[in-house]
Amino acid sequence: FGGPANDPACIVTYLAADLAANPKYGRLVRYRAGQAPTVSARSLIMNVGGNWYSSEKAQSVWDGQQFVVGTRITPGGYTEPVASIAHFDINGNVSSTVVLGDGLDYEGSPALACGPGICMAVGFLAGIPAGYTGGSYGRLFSATTLQPLGNLFDLASGQNNQDQQVVYQADTGRFLAAWWRAGGLIDTRLVNTDGSMPPLDLSKGFGSGSGCNGIAYNAGTQTTLLVNETGYGASETVIELGDDGYPVRPNNVLTITNWDGVTSDYRPSIGVNAADGQW
Repeated sequence: FGGPANDPACIVTYLAADLAANPKYGRLVRYRAGQAPTVSARSLIMNVGGNWYSSEKAQSVWDGQQFVVGTRITPGGYTEPVASIAHFDINGNVSSTVVLGDGLDYEGSPALACGPGICMAVGFLAGIPAGYTGGSYGRLFSATTLQPLGNLFDLASGQNNQDQQVVYQADTGRFLAAWWRAGGLIDTRLVNTDGSMPPLDLSKGFGSGSGCNGIAYNAGTQTTLLVNETGYGASETVIELGDDGYPVRPNNVLTITNWDGVTSDYRPSIGVNAADGQW
């Protein structure tokens, strides 16, 4: 969700799996009081090609001026997939693709967050150079030009990490990244806008479950909510995180949806109502 105050809109991205180019498209959906919703014509964002097109993970963010859409692709000359981004404006115009990956590892689909003038991408790292040890990568980039700011860096390495997420904490001016670690724990790490980070403390991992998490920062509460698929069968729970990235009330884990006994392949997402301090 994004857009200027006088033209709010939602962006929806999807793949047209033609088993060839596998193009990724975007459409803008607008809701107005007393009117039927409108859906724009589709705009081509980029071709995903043969890179695991059936499991593309949609990640988009409003940077204050335009949407930024993240996609995992394998550009010409690269041997492994990398993160790429493009601007998608409120009129459906799409910019040229900017590659954020360095081509030195498998760098999966980027989750995105933006602060004033600066954004951050985080995602899955296979850890190929070290023998497929796993990990999480991060990279800062300009909200205006989308060009990388500094090099790709490791948020964590040597661990099987999945479902990476990131938010910008407006009250602290820092990014908060989160991911699921093999063994059922959620790890978090703060990243300053200059790329500096406090040490990663794996002893503070929290939660239990099988991953598939999402987070969203709420400017009204100045906290972040984590939604997580937990346990076999995938019930969904939530817990509130403070500025340090750890639970505000560690014992206050709320179950939102119990497992229905049928489907366990959940992919939770989360939205924010900052005016009322709700998610």
